Amino acid sequence: MKKIYCKTGIKQRIILLLFSLTLFTVTGCNSNSTDASSSEAPETDEVINPFDSDKANTTIMGGIAHGAQESNIDENGKLLLVFNGEDVRFEYYVNAYGQARSIGFLMFVNGVPQPYKIDTADAAYEYMHTFELEEDNVDYFFTFIFSPVTGEQGDTLTVDVTSIYNASFMPDMEESTSYGGYHAILPASYPMLFESDALHFDALDDKSFGTVSYSSEPVTNQLLETLTNNGLRDIDMDTFNSEVFSLMYFDGEMKSDNLQVTENGVLQIQYMLCGHAGLEYETTFYINHQPITSSEGLSHNTVISKGSISIITFDLDLSELEDFSTFYAISVPKNAADFPNDIFEILKTQSILLYK
Repeated sequence: MKKIYCKTGIKQRIILLLFSLTLFTVTGCNSNSTDASSSEAPETDEVINPFDSDKANTTIMGGIAHGAQESNIDENGKLLLVFNGEDVRFEYYVNAYGQARSIGFLMFVNGVPQPYKIDTADAAYEYMHTFELEEDNVDYFFTFIFSPVTGEQGDTLTVDVTSIYNASFMPDMEESTSYGGYHAILPASYPMLFESDALHFDALDDKSFGTVSYSSEPVTNQLLETLTNNGLRDIDMDTFNSEVFSLMYFDGEMKSDNLQVTENGVLQIQYMLCGHAGLEYETTFYINHQPITSSEGLSHNTVISKGSISIITFDLDLSELEDFSTFYAISVPKNAADFPNDIFEILKTQSILLYK
């Protein structure tokens, strides 16, 4: 666990995350999301302790804001990262209070998981770095250092940074059996110009965890009913076609907290994306906050078609898992700018504990 210490510097406040007790097996994304490029954070609100239902209206867990420092902003008020063949140095800040001071960061370039290091003495390339902030409501400054895993000279691609709240938490199946409000994400996006081709960077762990296949099915009334029941709101075809939804099944069943698995064998995981036609996503599966490879590589491309459900089936080799494993999927939009009247951000499924 690394600590970020406060330094003197200029900050730019981008966005504030409010954690909520309400969690859905269905993840939805629509134009009501907060714009990560906004220069102002919304007002704060109460954050509910997910493990204390009796005090659900009074217990505040915490909040977090993060974004680019003003040193990244040019004289025209715009931020543009540039890759010229040398490591990109992206100066960043984070501010949090309460339990949100425990935080991890993931990074993506054009939807692909991006290893990075930070400006500390023991810096190493990792897909996630976790931090424990020392004080409430203090701006802490650090620098992401990375060489992009994808991109060609002349491209302008998106760098996505997302925090994961209390990433170090894992249920122990004794005092806790679910993640509650933990592992919620706060995404922000930034453009990067390529003056050179990206350098080849092998995955940090190229061990395969199983096989992946792709398929699609037509939208059915049963699916709309499932979305309605799990999302606690009515989902009709108009709503369906204007938003993006994700569903995940484990051996044909939906899980919201934990799943006991065998020592060996295969767990079939079906991840479904559907809704707004034309959106392209890059999806990655994670075990203990590390992206896992499969027969098809590290990430998986999906373009949503109207009236269709895109399905990624991951046959997960259980022998590769530890006794306790945090599992989730993250889908990063690659062409959200093609839909300027809407905001489509990163989707993360609820974290599920796979335990033996």
